[in-house]
Amino acid sequence: MAIGEHWEWRGFGSLSPAVRARIETLPLKFPEPQRITDEYFWLPGVRINVKLRKDGALESLKFKRLLETSRGIEKWHERAEETYPFPLEPAVVEKLFLELGLPPPESPAPARDAAEALLALRRLAPSVARVVVDKIRWQREWPGADPGGGQRRVIIEVAEISHPERITSVGIEDGAVEAVEAARSALGLPAGLRTLNYLDALGVWALGGRIASSP
Repeated sequence: MAIGEHWEWRGFGSLSPAVRARIETLPLKFPEPQRITDEYFWLPGVRINVKLRKDGALESLKFKRLLETSRGIEKWHERAEETYPFPLEPAVVEKLFLELGLPPPESPAPARDAAEALLALRRLAPSVARVVVDKIRWQREWPGADPGGGQRRVIIEVAEISHPERITSVGIEDGAVEAVEAARSALGLPAGLRTLNYLDALGVWALGGRIASSP
């Protein structure tokens, strides 16, 4: 995931063999796939991505904000300084409440782990869900043309999700909306994928649904 402001298109579903083969001709950004477990706090109507990322024994809280949408492509912002390791300080717990649109406790207590943070949230909002997503992710690079006449490398991410359902997700990321649009067109996407971001997907999974079978 890119730090700072970037444009992103994402789809979920089943890739056709032809589109998958087209993507797999692109050079890998990293030689090995990443095996990732991400956890999210989700609340109906909230349009901020609240993610808990595990890296070995370390766990941190991150925020990713949706800024705008153009041509079916979304502009997101993630700040490097908004990565908070557990245990969360009281000020960060207060920030978590505020970002989810909840009134914080008068004297928020620190949260030693994600379960403790979720328990605090559910005292005010029982509908807050914690969604676990297991996936294997490959990142590739599409050699797009830069508006200034040079070359740029648009990130193409293919994630094979195993939980909460078996489904493929494809993401395209770049700092320019035109580059994302060009890569999407060149690769023949969305093809059989549904255009959804992770917040949309979480809304399905948190309620026990499946993207593959939902309308």
